Amino acid sequence: MYLKRVARGISFSFILIIVGAVLAYFFRRLLATELSIDDYGMFYAMLSFFGFFMLFVDMGVEQAATKKIVELKEQKKEYEIAHVARTILFGQLLVSIFFSIIFFLGKNMIATYYFHNAHVTSFLWILTIWFVTTPLLTFCAYMLLGLQRTTWYTALDVGRMSIVLLFCLGLFQYNQSLYIPVLAYAIINLILFGTTYPYICSVCQEMRLFSKQKWSIHPKAGMEILKYAIPVALTNFGWIILTQTDTIALTYFTTLREVGLYNIALPISLLLLFFMRPVIIIFAPLVTELHTAKKPEKLSEAVTMAYAYLFVLLVPFAVTLALFPEYIIPILFGQKYSEASPALQILAAGTVFYAFSLFNNIVYTGMGQAQKIAKSVALICGLNVLLNILFVGIFHLSISGASLATTICYILLFITSTHELTKHISFEFPLKTWIKSMLFVAISACAVIWIKKIIIWNNLAEAMVCGMVLLLIYGALIVFTKTIDVKKTKELFKKATA
Repeated sequence: MYLKRVARGISFSFILIIVGAVLAYFFRRLLATELSIDDYGMFYAMLSFFGFFMLFVDMGVEQAATKKIVELKEQKKEYEIAHVARTILFGQLLVSIFFSIIFFLGKNMIATYYFHNAHVTSFLWILTIWFVTTPLLTFCAYMLLGLQRTTWYTALDVGRMSIVLLFCLGLFQYNQSLYIPVLAYAIINLILFGTTYPYICSVCQEMRLFSKQKWSIHPKAGMEILKYAIPVALTNFGWIILTQTDTIALTYFTTLREVGLYNIALPISLLLLFFMRPVIIIFAPLVTELHTAKKPEKLSEAVTMAYAYLFVLLVPFAVTLALFPEYIIPILFGQKYSEASPALQILAAGTVFYAFSLFNNIVYTGMGQAQKIAKSVALICGLNVLLNILFVGIFHLSISGASLATTICYILLFITSTHELTKHISFEFPLKTWIKSMLFVAISACAVIWIKKIIIWNNLAEAMVCGMVLLLIYGALIVFTKTIDVKKTKELFKKATA
């Protein structure tokens, strides 16, 4: 039953994630084409700046609230869900308003001393609108995920990218200005809240935020959520350090051009997370449910399968990114960003380990033991800051140094989080499957490198041929050696779609 639910949920979510990812790519491609490298870098430098402070708004509440809502459903206390959700939303709005006031008053100082560009001032106050309205979207996210409406939850990203892409496509026809994507982000949270809130009310009848008779907050419930959320928040702080420090360090120590180049390599490397995100979305409530129901054997089986199958999927795509950046970057974003190739090669290797670290974090959070990984994350994110200062600020390695710092920390975090996880879940680490997958992808890569030397076509044709050959050889080796049980996989998805 649980495997059936996982497979069905992953199927729907994966389709939506692919759509959202394609839209996100076209949005980045549009910005990369219409804006200069400096303006492109400025946009993502500003998002990283606000993203860092978003931690103090989120405070781990989204994951904590999801867990609480699932528990209340299991305990047949659905009437308490609305009280908990209102309390969280009210508290997050207060925090976001507080920081937004500081940003607005200090926008000139921030632009001068951090961004080293006075023109940033006019964009910061507009993006502050996006920051202050983020709790509205967070509310929609944890309500949908907690109520296990994973399809709607995944559709939030599709909706977000559709709106900002259409907005920019329309207005770029008249003016290729950085104001266009900034304005798109300023309104997006309000639009998504306005379209998602009615559906949430139809699912949870008591969830009426704007009714005077219904409105109430419960500080006690809020404190219970916050008590659980603080370890999650500390862990999330580590994730933000690991994912945002590179851009923050490059913004301060280098130029916005370097930031722009890095923010080409980074999203391409994160394409590998396509295979992780649907699993994470389904596992978040499922782990809590299995843990609450005291079914460790089911949880162990699911984690073991995820570790084996996901690594088999991730490795060939990571190797493809590392081998052919000179094809991939010009095809996806244009020749002017080809200088991002070294960063992409380094990040491709690190992102595989980052994906499994994210998975481990979801498992810990679902079991209510986020503190188990918080210490490791704190230590490693501190190391990440030091490595960025060393590689970017002192050794001046620019985007390659930032990529190397993050990859080192990704690997260390994977090792520590997985080691700790084995103490709490008796899953069997699929070492044999991992070794066979790495051997097969090495054989496939050697064949592709040989083919690359004998064909001389245009970049797109060479990239397609090389990618197809690598995946075909790798896939054939995986199936022939029965590294993946094809029959079992077919049976699983047949049951899921029945």
